[in-house]
Amino acid sequence: MSSFLLDLGISPKVITMLVSLSHQGKHCNEVGLAKSPDRDILDYAIRHKSILVTSDLGFSDLAVFEQRLVPGVIILRLRNPNATKMAAHLQQLLTGPDADRIYQAITIVEPHQVRITKLPLKRSR
Repeated sequence: MSSFLLDLGISPKVITMLVSLSHQGKHCNEVGLAKSPDRDILDYAIRHKSILVTSDLGFSDLAVFEQRLVPGVIILRLRNPNATKMAAHLQQLLTGPDADRIYQAITIVEPHQVRITKLPLKRSR
């Protein structure tokens, strides 16, 4: 069982799907982070050992450039996203062959591909 924090751009309805897979999920609105900067949202996810689900690429920058040890960041990059599409793509990821690779990684989910980059990245000098 994993814990997930859903960013503002992710439908709270996705939590129902997470619970159906025996995971836990909270939405930023639910934990008082509705108007918080990205750094505070990422800090909350780290403190609560939650994988952050977002559509905001800025979280990958925070995790990579600040060398943050995050439980994971899943970025949904879908065309015309709605709750049903978000839940379906996330469910496919969490029940598919890459499910174990999302931890301590940045996972970008696009309509026809998934890219997973393990953290922390080594910086070249």
